[in-house]
Amino acid sequence: MSKVKSIDQELSRCINQLLLKEPFYAHILGGTVRVISDEIDTAAVGIRNKLIVLMVNEKFFLKTLTTTSSRVAVLKHETLHLV
Repeated sequence: MSKVKSIDQELSRCINQLLLKEPFYAHILGGTVRVISDEIDTAAVGIRNKLIVLMVNEKFFLKTLTTTSSRVAVLKHETLHLV
């Protein structure tokens, strides 16, 4: 098995970390649809087809953000836009 985790696995792991530390934000984030896209440079939230989506650039999330804490912080930041 590769040491590099898939974007889906890593997003789930980071959302679980957020759930343990700050469940309110994880609960809000849990209601979003995840979209992996290179159409954005980093991460964003928005509405597509009447659904709230969390959009994440895979390269940004896995390569630029090198620590779990920085990944969780970005997810919390995006969740704050929704709140």
